[in-house]
Amino acid sequence: MSGPVLADKGQLLDRLYALEIETYATSTQFHMFTFLEGDLRVATKIEKGLQQMQDRIPADEALPGDEALAALVNQVRLDFEPYRKAAQGNEIRTQGYTSVYAVSDLETAEQRLLNSLAVAQDYLDGSQPGLRHQLMSAAARVQKMASRYARLAAHWNGRTGLMADAEGDTIDVHATAFSQQLETLRSSLGDERLLEAEIKWEFISAKLIDYQNETVPYLVTRYSDSIVSRLMAVGADTAVELPALASN
Repeated sequence: MSGPVLADKGQLLDRLYALEIETYATSTQFHMFTFLEGDLRVATKIEKGLQQMQDRIPADEALPGDEALAALVNQVRLDFEPYRKAAQGNEIRTQGYTSVYAVSDLETAEQRLLNSLAVAQDYLDGSQPGLRHQLMSAAARVQKMASRYARLAAHWNGRTGLMADAEGDTIDVHATAFSQQLETLRSSLGDERLLEAEIKWEFISAKLIDYQNETVPYLVTRYSDSIVSRLMAVGADTAVELPALASN
């Protein structure tokens, strides 16, 4: 993607957080493609998501004059291509099932891309990330949970072939942490959109905490999208210079 020079590093950081969120969202659709047995509407969502992801990555000429930053963004660009290929590699329509290899390829490529994004985000955030990116990070956490949940729902019968999430990185742990995070944000900022997000969260939080015993991916993905959009909207309206809120 080419385009005008970005106004500042904060603008680039917004795009990198949005790219992280879209990575999880596209992975969610990969798993929903399996769950819905190759529904072409989901295939369209995957392609749209991949295009949005590509459009988030600026060309070198659109970056501030920072060679280290340019190298980090270039690594994100390089790691996007294997992710794109993996996201398009679901065999459900041609083979009638999604192989564990396709799921593994997606997760490997996803993790590599997310790692590159994290390095670039840390470089731009510095040692003290602000409130704006605290909100974006919260949105990414919600989308991550939705992706994990959709994966389990799609591969319920063959889930023993899936790589287990690391201890402390499971859906229920993230759900509990996000409940506290959202309460802090809502009570401190008093934004009506965060109250709306909290109401939506109440509908799905118990489902996420009890993810081992029930799967309602339609509900979780739909409400997660709504929560994410509200968090991102509040983040976009938050001044870059505001400090992050202290954790409870």
